[in-house]
Amino acid sequence: MFLLFILSTIEINIYSYKDTYLLGEDIWIWWEIVNKGDSVGYYEKIDLSSSFNWGHFKLWDINGKELKGGYVIKGAIATTRSKKQKVYKPQMLEIKPLETVTFNETNLIGSFGTLRFEGFGFLRSYIEPGEYFFSLFYKSKSNDSYYKVWSDTLHFLIIEPSGIEKDVWELYRLSRIENSKYGNKIKSVEYAFEILKNYPESNYIGSTLNNMKLLYHPYVEIEEGQREIFNAVTRELLDYVEENIHSYSGRTLKSAIWCITFGEFKLGNSADYIRDFIEKDNIPLDKEMQEFFYGPNRAPNPKQLK
Repeated sequence: MFLLFILSTIEINIYSYKDTYLLGEDIWIWWEIVNKGDSVGYYEKIDLSSSFNWGHFKLWDINGKELKGGYVIKGAIATTRSKKQKVYKPQMLEIKPLETVTFNETNLIGSFGTLRFEGFGFLRSYIEPGEYFFSLFYKSKSNDSYYKVWSDTLHFLIIEPSGIEKDVWELYRLSRIENSKYGNKIKSVEYAFEILKNYPESNYIGSTLNNMKLLYHPYVEIEEGQREIFNAVTRELLDYVEENIHSYSGRTLKSAIWCITFGEFKLGNSADYIRDFIEKDNIPLDKEMQEFFYGPNRAPNPKQLK
């Protein structure tokens, strides 16, 4: 872990699902802020998982070369200005003694890297094979002094696919290319469906399902003349995923549920339709999904709590 100020009660821990990934495979990370002291601590009011601020992230390779973000979301951290000191102060949130604050996952693929699935644009980049390290920081304060608290360091490898996985990578890469502004969305679904049906044990299954979730997002437009065919191939893919939902686990299961959710929305079905499916099959949900489907005023089936 990075060296912290001696007065700090704040610790940041960062996690991933594994330490070796195939080329272009999703790299999901999440982190938590822990107050290990016996007094109230403070951390910066910014959710890095939903609003990237590249000054707060560091990704570097085995040679110490830093990789920059593949795209930048412009915007400033919310601050308050002190007229007396004439400096900007980051807004702070309290964290009680022994309290832990956990943040949502974010995907490094699409955010970092010099390789691209196709052209330029949102979520197009990926990282070349190699050995990498990743860390992030939040600002904290003691009295009226501000300082950085770095997380521990995540270490992972990205390797070239081989054997069958090399064939899957080509299909996945094509599906990602077609899932672009000027791509053929029907072909993107067809490539994804081929992976799901013919290579169910592939490490790219989770990434394929997540790519479909992105394709089914409301901001993705389907041309009027292609909508009927697109709906038909989407219905076929969703039926397959729903029928095989219990073959998925871990992060892949989460990607499958999001794929189903956004896919059914794309076809015009309601949240109740998806909730009925989830409850009927007793599909486990993490905290993020519980809040999405049930909100604060409706309790899910206890069997679904993960």
